[in-house]
Amino acid sequence: MVQRTKGEPKSPLVLPCGRKVRQVMTSKLSRLGMAFPGSEIRKMFAMAQRYRNTVNLAIGEPNFHTPDHIVAAAAKAIQGGDTHYTVTAGRMQLREAIAEKASAYNKIEADPAEEIIVTIGAVGAIALAMMATVDPGHEVLIPDPGWPNYAGHVMMAGARPVGVPLRENHDFKMQLEDLEARVTARTRALVVNTPHSPTGSILNRQELQRIASFALRHDLIVITDEVYQELIYDGLTHSSIATLPDMWDRTVTITSFSKSYAMTGWRIGYALAQKEIVGAMTRLQECTASCPASIAQAAALAALRGPQDCVAQMRAQYDKNRQVLVEGLNALPGVSCVMPRGAFYAFPSIKGLGGDSWQVATRLLEKVQVVAVPGSGFGQHGEGYLRFSLAASRGEIAEAVARLRRFVTA
Repeated sequence: MVQRTKGEPKSPLVLPCGRKVRQVMTSKLSRLGMAFPGSEIRKMFAMAQRYRNTVNLAIGEPNFHTPDHIVAAAAKAIQGGDTHYTVTAGRMQLREAIAEKASAYNKIEADPAEEIIVTIGAVGAIALAMMATVDPGHEVLIPDPGWPNYAGHVMMAGARPVGVPLRENHDFKMQLEDLEARVTARTRALVVNTPHSPTGSILNRQELQRIASFALRHDLIVITDEVYQELIYDGLTHSSIATLPDMWDRTVTITSFSKSYAMTGWRIGYALAQKEIVGAMTRLQECTASCPASIAQAAALAALRGPQDCVAQMRAQYDKNRQVLVEGLNALPGVSCVMPRGAFYAFPSIKGLGGDSWQVATRLLEKVQVVAVPGSGFGQHGEGYLRFSLAASRGEIAEAVARLRRFVTA
């Protein structure tokens, strides 16, 4: 008879293949593994699986399929045997197309040979940028509320995330006094996100100039997330902080194909920066991913070189949904919503409904089966808000508004 050693678990785990393994003890996990934040977006999505007839406005991805010409390019690549490694930074033809797009749209002039890297989505680019520029012991300023992965990326680099509050009375835009109050001798970098998730705010050129002056004064790297750059409304335009005087050498500009071209599952993004930073990111990518998927690169090239009407059509749908949802939210007692100017989210205040944002989101799911994300999932200063995605059909948006009305008047 096999005896159990002292401290060994009584009930070993059984893998799907039938092989038994010892349970992993908490003491075997790294401090990063234990402290790494979970996603409240995913928590709400998992909770929603228990309900039928939900209107899910929680997941931040387009509700469109990838356009046909992009899918056709990927299929052609597969059928033609284009299923092998590429160079680590991505194929030159794709980087050249990215350089053309950056020049025309962002007014950024980048050398495709040394100043552009194709990555595993924007999430890969942000992680590489952090690892390439930030050391353990550093601090990184991040927007709060903001995409929760920023904090995770900072932690993966061994640094400390420091939230900078974005307040509704300032249209959810970073203010200099808040930046100055949080910068220290240990601060290494600043994350900028425009258009912003989850609030939909946009930083104009004048506002970016103030942030750039702050970064220059404190000698900071700026990592700017511009994945929603083509989803802007009300006749406004996008500005990139890298184009401002003296900012190119200290800025990593990141975007992706996910939001503009409905390519979230393709996992393809890119970054533009001066060659030393891109060189470091490329060396790190070789170790973490070898290279972006060859098939996704073929699809991305087709996205840039092909017709762009698909982007305009998706943007028009989100714009209509924006008007309907925000108007509906502002008609509800206890709810108010600033009109988002970009991205595809509404971020209403629900402070008049009673309870914290997680409690309100949970009741909303239980009572009327509408799925939203608690604002607390985006940081301390997201408390008191919910995030709704505009990436849904018109019928779903109208139904959500009707259910929300029943919820607040019940």
